[in-house]
Amino acid sequence: MSFFPVLVKTNRHRVIVSGGGEQAAWKVHSLLQAGVRVHIVSNTPHPSCKVWQEHPLVKISRRTIEPIDLRAGSLIFIADEVRAQAQEIKGWAEQTGAWVNVVDKPEWCDFYSMAQIHRGDLVVAIATSGKAPGLAHELKHLLEEVLGNEWALKVDQAAAQRSTHSSRSPKA
Repeated sequence: MSFFPVLVKTNRHRVIVSGGGEQAAWKVHSLLQAGVRVHIVSNTPHPSCKVWQEHPLVKISRRTIEPIDLRAGSLIFIADEVRAQAQEIKGWAEQTGAWVNVVDKPEWCDFYSMAQIHRGDLVVAIATSGKAPGLAHELKHLLEEVLGNEWALKVDQAAAQRSTHSSRSPKA
């Protein structure tokens, strides 16, 4: 299987986490760290979801996921007890153009999440094509030690240089 890693501008896409257990809670936490607007759909949201009830980026719907939730370009994370519905939800997604990620079921996924390191606007993503996420996280921890917070400043400086050079370039 071949893959092409990309960064997605999530402000243009609906992101849904369907599930009410620890996997869903962890996924919501990581999405919020990246500034993603998240819609949690679960009959029984994880107790940790209570802290997000008033969060401006979070919407919580206490019900099961339905076809109406899926739209073209939506990113859907299916976790915990909802994985039993994965095949049905995957069918809805194929009809609407939504992309699905089923936690711990790479064969059902249209996309994979990657281990990530953020240093300001620098984003380093590490993936194993869904085969060994634990290994990707191990590598992430090694790279976090090498890539200190000074890299955020280096990115800003490089961007300023790029802007200066591009403004001096002759216009075609």
